[in-house]
Amino acid sequence: MNLQGLNKQQVEESRQKHGANTLTQIPPEPLWKKILEGFKDPMIMILLVALVIQVVLCFMGEAHWYEPVGILIAIMIANGVSAISENQQEGKASALKAEEEAKEVAKVLRDGKLMEIHVSEVVVGDLVYLQAGDKISADGEIVQGLVKVDQATLNGETKEATKTVHEGLEHHLAVVGEGQPLLCLPRHGGVQRRSLHGGQGRRRQDAVWRIGAGSAGGYA
Repeated sequence: MNLQGLNKQQVEESRQKHGANTLTQIPPEPLWKKILEGFKDPMIMILLVALVIQVVLCFMGEAHWYEPVGILIAIMIANGVSAISENQQEGKASALKAEEEAKEVAKVLRDGKLMEIHVSEVVVGDLVYLQAGDKISADGEIVQGLVKVDQATLNGETKEATKTVHEGLEHHLAVVGEGQPLLCLPRHGGVQRRSLHGGQGRRRQDAVWRIGAGSAGGYA
């Protein structure tokens, strides 16, 4: 097996063909939609019923004008505060997620050299090197060696699973547990993050896993 990895030209060709190793970003729900959704809250619905009753009574002369106005203000304040608070929490969560993702790196073999890059720069056909404690940077298939992974987030099992040649590893669902350093290379082709297609191979105590569809270069 040739463990040279992709060269610069192959990396660019793969990125143009399959896209970057990034997730499709879902735009946040606008504030006005959150406010509208807030009217489905049971408490808000009760207040809305009370508002209608007060309006009817007001027209019948059985209630003062400020009573329905007071209920309306209470509804707007309660719903508005709730929607704004939810919007702010989502913003903080998005910022924290972006900060964490900015720290995610992967070790890949390119031009015969081991280098560390951001996970978004991993492409189909890359050989990814894993060590104990690393997170899987993309769906992939082991092409050399073996590794123990924690699959608790995937199937709830607390016991580590041993993965070897021809077996797949999934992005983020499998975190590398105790074991020797390994090489992996992601598997399923596509532009969605950590979803690429792979090759095969074998070597004792190390694992190679390929990101790629078909026979994108880098090993033989």
